[in-house]
Amino acid sequence: MRLRPLQTSFTGGEIAPRLFERSDLAKYWNSLETLENFVLLPYGGVARRSGLHFVCAQKTETRKARLIPFQFSTEQAYIIEAGHTYFRFYMNHGQIQATADADTVLLLHMNGVDGSQTFTDDSITPHTPVAHGTAQVDTDQNKFGGASGLFDAAAESYISVPDHADFDFSADNVFTIEANIRISALQTSCLVRQETDNNNFFHVYATESFGEGSITFSVRNGGNWQTLSSAAGTISVDTWHHIRIVGDGTNYYLFVDGEKLVEQAITQSMQNFTGQLIIGANITPSIYYTGWMDELRISDAARSTADFEPPTIEYPLTGTAYEIETPYLEVDLPRLKYFSSFDTMYIFHPDHAWRKLTRTGHATWSLDVVDHTNGPWLGEKTDVAFTPSATTGAITITADGAFFLAGHVGALLRLYTTAWGYVKITGVTDATHAAGTVVNVLGGAGATSKYQEGAWSGVRGYPSSGCFNEESLVAIANDNQPQTVWASQKGDYENFLLGADDDDAFIYTIPASNRILWPGTIRELILGTGDGSYNMTGGADDYISPTNVRVRPSMAIGAMDHAPIPVNNSLLFWQKGGRKLRELTHDPNSYYADTYVAPDMSLLADHITEGGIKYSAWQQEPNSVLWTNRADGVLLSLTYMRREEVVGWARHITDGEVESVAVIPDPEDKFNEVWATVKRTVDGNVHRYIEYMDPDMMVDSGITYSGANVGSVSGIGHLEGKTVDIVADGVEYAQEEVIGGEVTIDPVAGEIQLGLPYTSKLVTMKPVVNSEGGTTAGLPKKWAECWASVFETSGLTINGEIIDFRPAGLPLGDAIPLYTGNKTVSQLGWNDGRITIEHAQPLPCTILSIFGVLET
Repeated sequence: MRLRPLQTSFTGGEIAPRLFERSDLAKYWNSLETLENFVLLPYGGVARRSGLHFVCAQKTETRKARLIPFQFSTEQAYIIEAGHTYFRFYMNHGQIQATADADTVLLLHMNGVDGSQTFTDDSITPHTPVAHGTAQVDTDQNKFGGASGLFDAAAESYISVPDHADFDFSADNVFTIEANIRISALQTSCLVRQETDNNNFFHVYATESFGEGSITFSVRNGGNWQTLSSAAGTISVDTWHHIRIVGDGTNYYLFVDGEKLVEQAITQSMQNFTGQLIIGANITPSIYYTGWMDELRISDAARSTADFEPPTIEYPLTGTAYEIETPYLEVDLPRLKYFSSFDTMYIFHPDHAWRKLTRTGHATWSLDVVDHTNGPWLGEKTDVAFTPSATTGAITITADGAFFLAGHVGALLRLYTTAWGYVKITGVTDATHAAGTVVNVLGGAGATSKYQEGAWSGVRGYPSSGCFNEESLVAIANDNQPQTVWASQKGDYENFLLGADDDDAFIYTIPASNRILWPGTIRELILGTGDGSYNMTGGADDYISPTNVRVRPSMAIGAMDHAPIPVNNSLLFWQKGGRKLRELTHDPNSYYADTYVAPDMSLLADHITEGGIKYSAWQQEPNSVLWTNRADGVLLSLTYMRREEVVGWARHITDGEVESVAVIPDPEDKFNEVWATVKRTVDGNVHRYIEYMDPDMMVDSGITYSGANVGSVSGIGHLEGKTVDIVADGVEYAQEEVIGGEVTIDPVAGEIQLGLPYTSKLVTMKPVVNSEGGTTAGLPKKWAECWASVFETSGLTINGEIIDFRPAGLPLGDAIPLYTGNKTVSQLGWNDGRITIEHAQPLPCTILSIFGVLET
């Protein structure tokens, strides 16, 4: 029997193996057994997925990170690398770099190649340091950054910096001089000095005449001295110490390891000393330093006048990642929930006070605990009596029984004497004593047993999620009240003052047996729990207010603790267990407008989420795709256009594991860009990289070069030892191994991309035809001819047969033009009729349909 099957659409995507024999299903004929590294297009074809463009390594490659999108505007969108106790930031395909602050006038990180005598000033207005003697970069010792400056008194080693107005502090005596030092011997050593002559100078010494291991700072004007000195034994050999000298206009301060050791009123002012700034020596007389120095910074600001924590990382500099500290540990990252408005993002976690991340510039971010006011409060109690020491300001509070716990720090406590007032607890001494700051004046300083505890604290737990709804900030569910919703006053997102007016805050506990996991909005506020979802409305007039709240079950399907994704008029959410994706939407066939349905979007592909999912992100442009990374590191895509009946899954494999995924607009706001964290094994070691999908790249962890013709590309150490695909000037080159962070390009080229190879693969369903003569199921089949209709494609194999795309007469070495049309193979041999199409070249490929002549 000769048949002419035609598959014009792949809109069913990859379906589950348990459906491979279900040819009676309508979806069977537009589905695939395998769809790997192809993305299903909304009009039915499939295209090779975009490659992953390498940006940089994660800060901490031994721990997982999570990507979080932050969109300030269509022109300014950021990716946040949320790692173990830090956030880093990305925009315009790159990592945002820190810059030295404006107060820094000299900044020597002492980094570089071992033995180098080149030192760089990374301040905003860089100066030119010059090494003398054997002063050099040494990678054997460092405080931060992998190297330090090595000085040898015997070789008269030092660094000089030409005099500059930046080092003139004579106008106000406001400055900071600091460095990390590791001294090799307790001998008199000059660390920093600038002099006009031997009677006019300042210097910082170690072990001067004040005893071994002392630190001194001296200013001399016309023979008059002022000296600050620590005691002997302040520093020791072969140990890193942080030294800081500060002038605040009135006093000088000397700090060692963050401890203020000396404070003196200024009697000898800093002058405009005109000689070179010398680091590691006093040239006249000859007194040199032996040891290491790191992170030398001079500032025209008084950086501290009291004890402080010495730095734990390099000072910010151009060329290093900008980051901020966070309280979130690696284990906390999966449970972070967030939403944003303009330049502020609210972040929730059940074990941490809720915070807001605020952006005031590309490299200016702050993460602060939300200073919420007027509650919310737990119920009124009278079991403990409290006595405040005063009614305003900083006070102490004494309880007549055990009450206070360490977790109460930061919590609110409301007390009633003649009127209600409340306090923010700032410290806990013991179970009956705490310190606090009065936020709302107390009615009196006498004892009172009428009180209300704040609903949120380290004792009671913190809100685990939130959203905006009807001009209120809605916070939901802490450990103490897992079914409770707190809504702020309208338009005042951090004020939880209760009342009866429409714009007042309110508290509502829903009748659920499980914790609320997330809020979402369609037309109503939807609350997802482990046993189903509930919709919260305002009753008859559909506006929620303190006196007008109605909550009803909307769907008895339990949810996963994973924020829902709004798409069109629906919410996509993961069912409990992390295997089924549900589409919560209004029932179009129901008479009632508030009736919901939640069809399973993974029903026909239930194999594809095996092992569970981790994170999801929605890509609206160009192809309406939900991206999800599976727990085993496989990346999944769901092309989702319900009205057009396009719902199809695909799997995406890379040489590694995708651990997180997020989406932001591309820099020109033409489409949505997919970013990922990827765990890769390179040169025998585990690395974690930040990468984004680049539609102009068909390799993974790839880099590009554009410029003059070159015969090699370097700077690819992140793929050391890997064999990479290379496309140069549009031509596919032979694969090369990365050796020493470099590959050879032969012949030379000026437009190059290279990275890890991946193969796109498509396998059709078995063709089954039922006719009067019976069914073809189970019969051997042979494709006499098979055509693939392709669009702008180069390079295919069909059932192992290589398809030639090179036009006749095209010289070898020229780029093969992308082809649109039909490509055919013949006599593929007897099998079960399935067609396997593979595309392994680092070039574009789009398959629109498959058809041909099939014999049984």
